[in-house]
Amino acid sequence: MKSKKYTLYHNPRCSKSRKTLNYLNSKGIDFETVLYLNDNLSLDKIENIINKSALNPSDLIRTKENIWKELFKNKKLSKIQIIRAIFEYPKLMQRPVFMSNSRAVIANSTEKAFKIL
Repeated sequence: MKSKKYTLYHNPRCSKSRKTLNYLNSKGIDFETVLYLNDNLSLDKIENIINKSALNPSDLIRTKENIWKELFKNKKLSKIQIIRAIFEYPKLMQRPVFMSNSRAVIANSTEKAFKIL
């Protein structure tokens, strides 16, 4: 089976994630939906998202999450430590992430998702 050109890392409980999902569906975009809180992203997948987004690894973190505040706030973490934190606590990852074969964005607005299309 041929893999899809686009992937949406989605959290159905997040209104911005649902909005992006609905937007992509309304435009007829063919994409794979990954429920990253259930599907446990690999370390390589998380690193791939960071690399394709051209963001600092810390930009992918939801710093207002209690897990972040309790375990990581005010610590200087390396890229691999941030990747491991997301791996261990997927709730820390910004959402939704929309990715093509070559780029990734935190698509917390439909305009950001549109940049990849």
